Amino acid sequence: IYKEKIINNGNKLISKSVKLSAKKNLKSLRDEILLSSNDANQKSDHSTSDIVKLIENCKVINGQWSVLDFYSPSEYEPVILQFKDRVDFEVSAYGGYPQATKKRIIYRPCTSAANMVLTSTPQTSTSDSDESELQQLVTVMQITGSFIFEKVSAEDFYESILLLGISPEKIGDIIMLGDTGAQVIMSSSERERERIRKIERVREREVKCEEVKVSELKVRAPLIKQITSVEASMRLDALTSAGLSLSRSQVVKLVNKGEVLVNWKKARDAAQTLQVGYTVYVTGVGRLTIDSVNMTSKGRYRVGLTKSI
Repeated sequence: IYKEKIINNGNKLISKSVKLSAKKNLKSLRDEILLSSNDANQKSDHSTSDIVKLIENCKVINGQWSVLDFYSPSEYEPVILQFKDRVDFEVSAYGGYPQATKKRIIYRPCTSAANMVLTSTPQTSTSDSDESELQQLVTVMQITGSFIFEKVSAEDFYESILLLGISPEKIGDIIMLGDTGAQVIMSSSERERERIRKIERVREREVKCEEVKVSELKVRAPLIKQITSVEASMRLDALTSAGLSLSRSQVVKLVNKGEVLVNWKKARDAAQTLQVGYTVYVTGVGRLTIDSVNMTSKGRYRVGLTKSI
């Protein structure tokens, strides 16, 4: 009996050791994938010239348009500006909904521009043909599960998707659905769809995945508001604080983290001076445009701002 107890205890220890080893290996694999994707993201800050070359190499077949991968605002906005005066083709970006952060760059001949519907929002009804066109640009996969007792974030879903072998540039915004899951905007290719359908768990919770229409995205309509603020200076931290309802210390932290863009370039200094026409973008917060500046009788700046979130 004593020997049997020792053997049973030994087997339990071995089993526990194997499980711990498996968990450690899984964590190591997860860290390795996330590290490589983070490195890729840092290196994937494609220069405007790199993306321009991709666009110029696009071949239009039978009047059709070409769609590139998902890019960040600092990547796609300068490219759109560079091609805005072209009359033979148009370059735009689409991420599933107007205020999307990550968007796919779209190249199309101007003859077919009028036929494309890129401004539709989930709150606006779309025809079957419009929906079909949107589905060619992005796919929306809804991942559902019970997360009542375990808090999850967009990063958790992102991590689980990367583990399926899907590249970061194929993934757009991830919209959280409270404690029931998330909606993932991603590339419309069948390869990526098949891969994400294989997702089984997020943070050890069982999940199921299904494709839904773009019009079923659970996002609010964009909010645009005109603001007037009187400031002592035209500093980035002062105007961003006033326009986007952040404290100046929060703005400084966001600048240091690289989350603040000025004219679609990463801000390096919270004390940077802004001018009329400048655009400030804060990841996950919103966009701010400097519309007008007038001096008050006391030598302060009365600034007209447009806030978009």
